[in-house]
Formats: sequence, structure tokens, C-alpha cells
Amino acid sequence: MSSAHGELCTAIINNNLTLIKKMLGPKIDLNAKISWDSVTMKPASSRKRSIIKKEESKVYDALPLNLAVIFSSVEVVEELIKYGANPIMKDGRSRCVY
Repeated sequence: MSSAHGELCTAIINNNLTLIKKMLGPKIDLNAKISWDSVTMKPASSRKRSIIKKEESKVYDALPLNLAVIFSSVEVVEELIKYGANPIMKDGRSRCVY
């Protein structure tokens, strides 16, 4: 995961369409999973993920589109799909937006 992916996901949960539009492009893989902490609502560090048992973890592999469906507006979801986010791809909890 790149820091750009973390920044994109943070912009998504903050529903910042202006920043999202600036970030989208060929360098951002919208179908790449990001280790996400569902408690802090931030990208999770790899160290934290490794010390918590999976079944007890609030950290999972999220997709930008899944986060957008949960936290953002329809316009954000549409923009992500326009730039290549796959609506039938499953996140780390086996959920897809379709």
C-alpha cells in the first residue's frame, strides 16, 4: 500500500470529492486493497495488524470503493467507478458493493 492509497481512503471517508478528483489517475490502483483500521478509521500499520488475531481484529483489507459506499456520497462512488474501481471485487471481509 502506498501513502497515496491511504490519503485517498482518508479523503473518501471525509467525502472530499475535490481532493479525490485531484488524486485519481493512472498511478492509483482503485482495486488495490488497503489495510484499514475500522476503529480509528485510518490506514493500519503493518505492525499493528501482525500482533492482533484475525478474528479479533478491527483491521481488514478494505477497498476504496467499499469505503466510499459506506462513508461518501453517490458522486464519490460514481467518480471511483469512472476511474476503474471494480464494483464486484470483494474486500477482506468478503463484501462487494454490487
